[in-house]
Amino acid sequence: MSYSSSSDTTNSPTSTAPTSLPPSPSSLQCPSTTFSTGHTCHLASSLKAQDLLVTCSDGPCFAPPRVPDGISLRNFGIQVPIYATLSDVVVYAPKGMTRSAFALAERFKHAIEAKARERERSAKGEIVHYNVFVVTAQDSSHDLPDSFSEFEAHYPHLVAWDSKGTPSNYIDFAVREREEICNLTRATEVCDGLWLGNSNDVPTYQNALLGADPFDSANLSNPFGFDICIECCDNVHFPTPRELESVEEHIKLLDELWVSRWRQEVPDTTPGTQPPVRPPPSANHILHLAFPSSPPVNQ
Repeated sequence: MSYSSSSDTTNSPTSTAPTSLPPSPSSLQCPSTTFSTGHTCHLASSLKAQDLLVTCSDGPCFAPPRVPDGISLRNFGIQVPIYATLSDVVVYAPKGMTRSAFALAERFKHAIEAKARERERSAKGEIVHYNVFVVTAQDSSHDLPDSFSEFEAHYPHLVAWDSKGTPSNYIDFAVREREEICNLTRATEVCDGLWLGNSNDVPTYQNALLGADPFDSANLSNPFGFDICIECCDNVHFPTPRELESVEEHIKLLDELWVSRWRQEVPDTTPGTQPPVRPPPSANHILHLAFPSSPPVNQ
């Protein structure tokens, strides 16, 4: 396993997918945050030296794992520091064979040797030795000014952010994690008419349906057939009795609209004939409620 580290200093990208639910009857919604990214000359799955190395009393050494306080099921903070000590290290720089690239390689060499000495003191057998490499190859047959241009020209599948700052093979792991969690927690029917899932299962407000009949295209815009979405959020209050009354009024209005529509479409019905079961409403007519994810102890 190899890790790449650029000698350039840039900010790490962080991203999150904000909730996209329309306003609910409750007074607060789940908060959302957006982040920006900025990278150039960055290879896919590479790491920055400052995230891996620190200065110890005897020179450069690997950064210790950042163990979070409390209980954490994932411990993302410890994965990179641990894997870095179990890998060959490949150093690259946008300008190829620079003094800073070789100086950084020397720092990694010192850190690897320090880690090897630490393991030798406690190991009972032979330890695995790791190496440091510097990307120095230059293709004389092409007019390419630096090593990263060679990556862009010959190995574009390895480039996450090109020299102009355009992402190509970049993977936002925060977004990827959210997608995987959504797939693992997708809506499952736990009893008749009650589904448990995540907010991404619920269709969002669609401008194309604005002013349309609540039952038009419902099977396309609301495939699961939801009437009400209850989303658990932090820092929200319990729905008030008036808000719950509004929910009941909303459902009753949908029922009345469906009966009225059915009578218009089928005017010649036998007295006493019951209308068919009301279909689900379109995405724009799903009712959204926010409930506290962790209710106060006094409630």
